[in-house]
Amino acid sequence: MDSKLIGRIIRVDSFRITIELEQDLKSLYKSGFEDIYEIARTNSYVILPVADEKVVALVTKVMLDSDPELISGSGIITLPKARRYVMATMIGTIRNREFNQGVNNFPILDNPVWYITEKELKLIFDKNDGDSMDLNEFLQSYFLPIGSSPTFNDYTIKVNPDKMFGKHLAILGNTGSGKSCTVSTILQSLFEFNYPENKSLKYGNVIIFDTNGEYSKAFKNHPNVNCLTIASENLKIPYWFMNWNDFEYLFIPQPGTQAPILKRAIEISRENNQTENLDISSFDLNVLNQVRSILINYQLDTSSSRLFMTQNTQNSTLYNEQDRLNGLFNKCEIEFSLDYKDNTIKPQGDYIRNFGFTSQYIEEMISKIDELIDSINSITGLLSKSVDQPIYFPFNKLLNENINKAIEEQERSLNRIREFISPLILRMKSYLTDERFKEPLMLDSETEEYSLDEYMSLIFGKSIKGGANDGNTKHQITILDMSMLASDVLENITGIIGRLILEFLQRIQKASDLPNDDDCYKRGGMPTVIVLEEAQNYIPERNINQDRISISKRVFERIAREGRKYGLGLILSSQRPSELSKTILSQCNTFIVHRIQNPDDQRYIRQIISSANEDLLNQLPILPQQHAIIMGDGVRSPVQIKLRDVNPKPDSSNPEFIKKWLEENKIEFKKVTDNWLGKNIKQNEPPPEEVDSNEDDVPF
Repeated sequence: MDSKLIGRIIRVDSFRITIELEQDLKSLYKSGFEDIYEIARTNSYVILPVADEKVVALVTKVMLDSDPELISGSGIITLPKARRYVMATMIGTIRNREFNQGVNNFPILDNPVWYITEKELKLIFDKNDGDSMDLNEFLQSYFLPIGSSPTFNDYTIKVNPDKMFGKHLAILGNTGSGKSCTVSTILQSLFEFNYPENKSLKYGNVIIFDTNGEYSKAFKNHPNVNCLTIASENLKIPYWFMNWNDFEYLFIPQPGTQAPILKRAIEISRENNQTENLDISSFDLNVLNQVRSILINYQLDTSSSRLFMTQNTQNSTLYNEQDRLNGLFNKCEIEFSLDYKDNTIKPQGDYIRNFGFTSQYIEEMISKIDELIDSINSITGLLSKSVDQPIYFPFNKLLNENINKAIEEQERSLNRIREFISPLILRMKSYLTDERFKEPLMLDSETEEYSLDEYMSLIFGKSIKGGANDGNTKHQITILDMSMLASDVLENITGIIGRLILEFLQRIQKASDLPNDDDCYKRGGMPTVIVLEEAQNYIPERNINQDRISISKRVFERIAREGRKYGLGLILSSQRPSELSKTILSQCNTFIVHRIQNPDDQRYIRQIISSANEDLLNQLPILPQQHAIIMGDGVRSPVQIKLRDVNPKPDSSNPEFIKKWLEENKIEFKKVTDNWLGKNIKQNEPPPEEVDSNEDDVPF
């Protein structure tokens, strides 16, 4: 008889099986050759030998059934005979001493069932030993411990960070169930881990969108992390970094007349700023090509003392465009002038010879025109995308001048257009007096206070001291404190920053044309993780404004679909999964689910998670704090986990009502309201603390 046998399969239902335990098993343990093994305990494992493989099944339900038995021929009914049954879900296969999720060979009826041994548990929980692998092989394995198994106390739950971040991670659960601590402990584990070859994550890129202002405390004094915190009152996003979708969502122009006029006005604003040193926008490229053609066709013939006389000079393109051409060359600081008198061309300066142009002079002019045409072509190519280019322009000039220019370009009645545009202009001007929008979007900025490279350096963790990027300190974690941002502008800010991060990473590959350049310029050369705390605020399934799709939802859905290709991963944390975008959650391949009691949220999670894990999800309403169910590509097998203690903790502790009510409250209301109103508190203000090396409260 098989010493590991504990029962046989009596039912196979897709990935679920029913096991009848052996009658001689009278307890929850069975003595084996090496140890005493647990059997028939929820969240434990059993082994199903199938050919040369071992199918691993997770125990989800234990039942006891009693049936009376009729003794044949005697008509006597005996006392009920107890039978014990186990329901289990098949989750993976051990083949060639390696565990993988998924099942290829299914067991049959009466298939034997074994208890799981220590060797098999090691294959599931602790695949690598670290010492026998090189760095690349090690990093491709499941190596990062983030918690332990409540069922098997001696085994840690390990994840593969590349699979977990690259294919996005969702952390879900009721408020107070431990989501913030889970995010913090995962990140702390990343930076505390001792990697092979004595390496550490000095150059990590984690950007936290901190809605509640609680993560700074978790990393402020952490010995392994340099954390850059941008306080809520200092968080800015220059309006000139906005693209057309951002402007359209912010100012809500009507599609018929207002939107085209505003779009054209923004194009003019960016174009004028881009070409202010060389105003070529008013010159016709066709005219320049015609002039160039005339100069080439009528280059000086040394046998002739007169030039251009084969054409009617008064009607020639050269004659008709003389003022325009002179003005153009003057802007280019080119000495060039035409003087037509009595059908005689008289050149200026040292180029006089026989009342005509020298061959050298003509060649110089053609060369200058060629340079100018190349400049026009290159800038025209840029300006064709100028409405989306992050090029600075004064917002006041857009309102007071360039909208009028856009109107004047239209062929219809100007008064009629102005009548349609005036509500849009009033709405845009109102933003200049609304502190909720003016301050964070820098609408009153009169100069380009932040260049795009400085801004992106800061977002990716380069510290700024005294307003200048020193470029020396690399912070692995950047915390964008959004706790005090007005809800009206929150999704605009998060959407713009999210899009800038994605577009920056998309352009890394195009930044260098060298075939043998560093690997960092390859696609995915700067892997980055964005953490979205309270993600339902950025990516709701139902739009707050029914007629408009949230701008942040649009951006992060794009990141969820395309981010992996460019090394951009998401960590979503939310207490209301049913309010989250289904598109984004469907792109998440790893889930850590804490206690959830709302029936709608429970049903929603079952819809987006594989049905093979449905039995595990039945435990959601009773999960204790710090416990969760983890499943997906980032972990070897779905399992309940007790997450590591987080130290230091984020500022997300539950309020102590009774303790605080037993003490005298010494909060000064005036201090709070003065801060609320933006007043400087001088009286009784404590001396400023020294700046912690691990955290910079950076002014943008």
